[in-house]
Amino acid sequence: MNEWIADHPEARRFRPKACGERTFAVAAQDISMAPYIVPEMVVYIDPDEPLTPGRCALVQFEGAKTPVFRRLVADGGQEYWSAEAQGWIERFRARTAADTVIGTVIMRAMDD
Repeated sequence: MNEWIADHPEARRFRPKACGERTFAVAAQDISMAPYIVPEMVVYIDPDEPLTPGRCALVQFEGAKTPVFRRLVADGGQEYWSAEAQGWIERFRARTAADTVIGTVIMRAMDD
């Protein structure tokens, strides 16, 4: 997930027309968000797009080496990060002040 691919041919091919100046693309590397995000999928991230419950984001957890995709979930006044893949070891994780939101997912693309 640490492969930033702003100049990747697929990133240019599918780039959203209406996106912020700081929007960038990454290639997904794991299955934690499958089937919503799968390995090799080009995912567009906008650091300026508001993150609200139900949306996915690229998040850097404290102490982690690489950022991950997670969905923000709200329940009973608490916020959690959710991995979508069934059976994922850490399916839910409480959101903390130490979590760094890199940006909100605005689009996903996969070459046919």
